[in-house]
Amino acid sequence: MIMVTGRIHYTKWTDQNGTDRYGCEIIAEQVDFLAKAKEASKEEPKKRRSK
Repeated sequence: MIMVTGRIHYTKWTDQNGTDRYGCEIIAEQVDFLAKAKEASKEEPKKRRSK
């Protein structure tokens, strides 16, 4: 779990075709990790990344 403190910035613009476009940025000012990641036990096989 994490907790993020900051703000959201919305933008609107018109592209070269005249279409209205919208964007959203999340600007994190502080990030707190509330819990550690679960550690794998010896009995639990490690997960493999897919290629």
